[in-house]
Amino acid sequence: MWCATRIVSLEAAVSEIQQACEGAGGDPTRSPFFLIVGAGISYPQVPLAATLVDHCKEVANKYGRFQEPQQDRALDVYSHWFDLAYPHPRQRQQYLRDLIKDQPISLANLRLAHLLSARKLTNLVVTTNFDDLLSRALRLFGQVPAVCDHPSTVGRIDPDRDDLQLVHVHGSYLFYDCANLQGEVVGRAQLDQETSLTIVGLLDSLLWTRSPLVVGYSGWEGDVIMTALRRRLGGSHSLGQSIYWFCYQRSNIDSLPPWLQNSNHVRFVAPPDRPQTAEVARGQSSRPTAGSSPVKSRSEAHDTQGPTLPASEVFEQLIASLDAGMPGLLQDPLNFFAIQLESSLPPDKTAALIGDPYSFKTVIQRIRQAAAAVPGLSAPSEIEDRLDALRNAMRRSQYEEGVRIAAKIVSSSLASISSEQRQEVLAAAALSGGTLLGRKAGPDLAVPIAQAMLIDPVFERAIGPLPDDTVFLMSCRSDQWSYESDIQGIVCGAFGHNVQKELQRAAADQDGDGRVSLHEAVVAASAKINQSFPQTPVILGNADSVWLYATKIPPRTSPKPRLLAVLVGINVYSGGFNLAGPVNDAAGFQKMITEGRRRLFRDPLVEQLTDEQATAPNIRAKLQWLTSESGPDDLVVFCFSGHGLYPGKHPMGVLCTHEYDGKGGGELTFLELVQKLKEVRAQKKIVILDAG
Repeated sequence: MWCATRIVSLEAAVSEIQQACEGAGGDPTRSPFFLIVGAGISYPQVPLAATLVDHCKEVANKYGRFQEPQQDRALDVYSHWFDLAYPHPRQRQQYLRDLIKDQPISLANLRLAHLLSARKLTNLVVTTNFDDLLSRALRLFGQVPAVCDHPSTVGRIDPDRDDLQLVHVHGSYLFYDCANLQGEVVGRAQLDQETSLTIVGLLDSLLWTRSPLVVGYSGWEGDVIMTALRRRLGGSHSLGQSIYWFCYQRSNIDSLPPWLQNSNHVRFVAPPDRPQTAEVARGQSSRPTAGSSPVKSRSEAHDTQGPTLPASEVFEQLIASLDAGMPGLLQDPLNFFAIQLESSLPPDKTAALIGDPYSFKTVIQRIRQAAAAVPGLSAPSEIEDRLDALRNAMRRSQYEEGVRIAAKIVSSSLASISSEQRQEVLAAAALSGGTLLGRKAGPDLAVPIAQAMLIDPVFERAIGPLPDDTVFLMSCRSDQWSYESDIQGIVCGAFGHNVQKELQRAAADQDGDGRVSLHEAVVAASAKINQSFPQTPVILGNADSVWLYATKIPPRTSPKPRLLAVLVGINVYSGGFNLAGPVNDAAGFQKMITEGRRRLFRDPLVEQLTDEQATAPNIRAKLQWLTSESGPDDLVVFCFSGHGLYPGKHPMGVLCTHEYDGKGGGELTFLELVQKLKEVRAQKKIVILDAG
């Protein structure tokens, strides 16, 4: 069993690596490390081995080859089905070529190329990947690596050279003799009695002076990397510095061989364990069992793999810690290309002798003229300055800075920028905010994260433009899960509980107008939620112009609209996916509406549907009741708490009613809900969804 004390956080590992690199004086040739990277850095552009196995099995079965593998090791299974599907080397090469050629560069490869181009970590990467995504990413940033992609080209690699160097230990998709099958992979790990210029010799030499940082590699025992590591760790000489093995999931450590798990020279960098508390993701699908926790999830399917540590996040932390700066391409694109072109041409004296039939010199002059002219075209506006600052923060992986800038743009300028700029801001907000949520950002970032992530383009596309009189408040983004928590013995939704409190809390009034808008309440609720959960509520529609409560008791003479509400809470599902909190959520909203002080509405009429009552026909009937009972001066509220599938997990986005069966029965789609609300003649319509 591996030693839990040798599991370190990403932040701790990066700090230790930074200290070791500073000791080398920032010289990559003296780096104490080299990188070992695997399929995890090229995913999802290049499928992982499990997907290749499934496809190869289909191809093999198509040709009547059904033999099951005799061994269950990952390498054995992969090799077995690959060989059955494509028995000839050129077939295997063509299959890989079709998978890889012209694929866009993955984010992790771009981040790694950025990190390498700064030359503060290492000058050498060893990879098991067949793809050329890292080479392409490096060239994009103006770096041309020396590449070894065959045992006969090992002589190209010299760690003492300043050049960036890349070793494909199993070859690349460009050659048919790349190592795919078990015998080929193991063969690369064998010593050659005739020469030391082998992949094996190179790794043995490297491991004597440097330690690997392992990212996105699952560790196939028997391949050349694992064989070399085993020899090095089994020797009597200690390593000069620890090996850092970055794990996508904590459970990945269990799949590694005991000699690696138990080595004192290896530090495993893994995401944190899922907290063992009564607070559980509503997205977790589970049928109740004897003795199970009363707190259940609120969506039909959930990713149960637990916290993860993607390769891109590892490289982003290293970029920020080592202060990698910005690649020249992004600082000054036109001059960058001019310099690149200029460095590829002969000097003027030589050019005068051989001529310049392509007039490259003229091209370079035009590029430089354009570069000189661009800054002077117009003075940058405030929003352009903010956008540039946001881009720079994202390029440097400075996500705290990025989320603060994105929050300001989302709060003040989103309506005034172009659709392309809006898309860019929201993408940056989602990436920076989501990353910080995963790292458990401090309380000072709770409000900026909430503000930055209030808008979800996936919801906008799925639901379409809302009428001006309608506002949707949703408990989480389309790529997140809603959470429940136990509040003093009462199970309820984290979103529902907090938004009820914030709607009535005078301190939530940030603009000082004496009223708590829906927007202000959701930001305040989100700031509290995301300190405990990776969950940020979302708003669709103009929530700034809707208020339910004042900060002081309003005068009796003030005209107030009437409020009509339909509250749905479903604990009991006929399909067995039972929950504990939604009925409490519905009761909480009813208490807030009927008993809350400082109300800006009068005479609330409330209809509540819970458990067996909350069928699709009954909910539709209550929506029809809103249509017939409400007038143009009224406020209408529809609250739903229970299972739900948001867009991205379901094409239409659905609320799961009591009779939900997972096969299309018992579903109320978001689009149907919007259509029915269009028939309601109220001045404002509020939809609050604690599901997903």
